[in-house]
Amino acid sequence: MKNLVHTEYESWWEVFSKRFNDKNTWSRANGIQFDTAEGFLKWMGGLDAPDRKLTTKLFNEDSKTFLDVGCGVAHEYFALKHYKCDYHYTGVDITPEFVRLAQEEGIPVYLSSAEDIIFYDSTFDIVHMRHVVEHMNNFERPISEMIRVGKEQVIISFFIKPTSKPTWINCEQSQYMTTINKDMVIYNNRYNKESIERLLSTNKKVHSWEWHDLNPDMKGDRDVNDNNNDIQQHDSSILDITLVKD
Repeated sequence: MKNLVHTEYESWWEVFSKRFNDKNTWSRANGIQFDTAEGFLKWMGGLDAPDRKLTTKLFNEDSKTFLDVGCGVAHEYFALKHYKCDYHYTGVDITPEFVRLAQEEGIPVYLSSAEDIIFYDSTFDIVHMRHVVEHMNNFERPISEMIRVGKEQVIISFFIKPTSKPTWINCEQSQYMTTINKDMVIYNNRYNKESIERLLSTNKKVHSWEWHDLNPDMKGDRDVNDNNNDIQQHDSSILDITLVKD
């Protein structure tokens, strides 16, 4: 097992997850409810979230193995079952409490950073990440790692749509998180689309890629910390990367 070093943007998840350390607060009746964390799962979106519906249509039907990077409480495990996607699910997350909760439910989730994934090259047919990379301080390392461990396809769902604007690294203290720990910070980044594509174009494992916007008419140009901000999933963008076959 690699030694894990929590960065500032990963540490706040560990603090936040302490709210879920009581088995009595954990409900898995339909895979979408915490008894005392309803707001958290509402924030993550239900099984019928628009971007989930779209990504399940993009997955390669003939694939068999599926890695969920930054899986949190393994929500995608239940989404795959909901949409009858018959893949062998594996999840990785940096937060020990989330990993423990998933493992207690018999879900194969392992402790790992998205920036240094514990698996070998070309291990999984599909590698997936949903609403995670915006909370990190960079996109280069996690996307490169997902490509490295992927065999056929990498799918990334952005809840803050990458645009033609310069990358904006938006690191701020969350009002909610500072009530738990005054030093906690959270990233809500808007990445430059061309910079992401430049990274893909220089990776020899990448064959091609395609963007899918849930709402093409929305340009994703609003600031993510303005007074009216409530990032909506209809503003999401999904990056579908096809990898070079071995």
